[in-house]
Amino acid sequence: MHGLANGVLTLSTSSPALARRLGDDLNKDVIREALNELLGVRWRVEAVVEGAAAATGQAVPPAQAQEAARAAEAAEARELMAERAADAAGDREPEPVVDQEQAALQLLKAQLGAQPVDG
Repeated sequence: MHGLANGVLTLSTSSPALARRLGDDLNKDVIREALNELLGVRWRVEAVVEGAAAATGQAVPPAQAQEAARAAEAAEARELMAERAADAAGDREPEPVVDQEQAALQLLKAQLGAQPVDG
């Protein structure tokens, strides 16, 4: 967690690719619903790259923004190539089906120390 202000929960990560995924509308909805279910709150969710100027509210110089975008694209490309290489190997175990709601709850517990609210 990076911060909470004006009903906006800002999550930070050092991975630009993970920040992009957490910032996806579907994933933000899952996190928002988990927060509502666990804590009874309706916070808007944002994701930022740890240490990025966007998290501090400062303007990002164009060169720095371009470099961050290139780094995020490169990280995503490496991840995609690794997945394709693993698929091509053919000896990979099938991935277990992941319950997205449970994954979001585990993330909230592990990263934010969230606890269920008995009500």
